[in-house]
Amino acid sequence: MCTRGAAEWEDDDDLHYPGTYIHGVYNRETTILGGHPVINEDLVNLPNWLVLKLRIEGDDPVRLDNVEVLSYRHELDIRNAIVVRELRFRDRSGRETSLRSRRFVSMAHTHHAGIEWTVTAENWSGRVEVVSALDGRVLNSNVARYRQLEGRHLDPVSPRTFDPEVIALKVETRQSNVYISQAARTHVYRGSEQLAVARRLFQMEEYIQQVLAFDVEQGSPVRVEKMVAIFTSRDRATGETLGHAGPRGQIGGTLSDLHRGARSARFGLERAVASVRPPRPRRRAGAASAAAAHLPHSAGVLPPHRRPGRGCARPRSERRGLPGARVLG
Repeated sequence: MCTRGAAEWEDDDDLHYPGTYIHGVYNRETTILGGHPVINEDLVNLPNWLVLKLRIEGDDPVRLDNVEVLSYRHELDIRNAIVVRELRFRDRSGRETSLRSRRFVSMAHTHHAGIEWTVTAENWSGRVEVVSALDGRVLNSNVARYRQLEGRHLDPVSPRTFDPEVIALKVETRQSNVYISQAARTHVYRGSEQLAVARRLFQMEEYIQQVLAFDVEQGSPVRVEKMVAIFTSRDRATGETLGHAGPRGQIGGTLSDLHRGARSARFGLERAVASVRPPRPRRRAGAASAAAAHLPHSAGVLPPHRRPGRGCARPRSERRGLPGARVLG
């Protein structure tokens, strides 16, 4: 499983494209163009589990285009297998806030992923709301030349809750009939103490969200943790995917506990990256930096602890022929 580095608080638009993908989850759709059927097979963009949005004192959710950005940093920490964002902003009411985001997809617990937000009100105190959602309304629309082709690959099956803290969503690929289920649990902490929050639930066929409301104090950081479990019907010994994802979404502990195991599994990746020598830059301009950029992905699809049949050393195009678009004449 892999997830793009899109910001959790941004929706799909010309600048932002959330995407989560799992090896082997493909779907084929037909589009009529100029009277001709065109078949295209895609690696399916799965429901967006990243969704976290911050609302301050009932205002619109914070986005980069509706606040004044005071500072911004975005990094990939390869050693610790974690994506980090640090944002300071001033909203239209003059409130200054810092938000630090950390997230990862675990290589130790292969069905789990998590996000941690640290929110600090710098010059104000008040009420905030955090929207935590699972969104199945996603499309495969990131490649401009394919946008005329059918990009809807998911049909809704059902949203549901497993307890007051766990929301879940199940979808099915439209042609290949693969079921995908996600479950998310969101907690709020001040230091090591879990805060009591007010929760509101909203759901549709292909979308479910909780709104968590709580108070923040000036200079006192709070931590929001969203833990997610993801299963598909292609997983071994998995009958009903929602029945597996739901209980996993109730997993105890904090994001740091889950990440501790992920760091251990990452040692093999670190050794693999360190053992590969990129081509010398003099042979081809930019070759060294390009090779370095792809090393984490190359090592990541060959984790040293994978079970037989679970790893995927080659892209599907090398195994079955490139699935791209073709016209039926």
